[in-house]
Amino acid sequence: MSICILAIPVALAMRAVMGKKFNEWVESNTMRFATNFKNEKDLVRTVKNAGYDAEEWGTSYKTHIDKDLWFLWEFHENKWQANFSKSD
Repeated sequence: MSICILAIPVALAMRAVMGKKFNEWVESNTMRFATNFKNEKDLVRTVKNAGYDAEEWGTSYKTHIDKDLWFLWEFHENKWQANFSKSD
């Protein structure tokens, strides 16, 4: 999963045209897996001890599965969740 800088204007245009439906569309393409982690430090330590990276990415963390495949950890509903794209 990678983001092309040229796709940003397209995404912004889609958001403007679709409005609230854009967020629903993004959510429909995401699989969320809740964890028992409530503490950010425990999450990062566990991921790194498992041999993966946990790069800060805004308010989330990004973990690479391999060179071109990654997913995000987001704090949602008082716990950390792994968010995968359904296309992956």
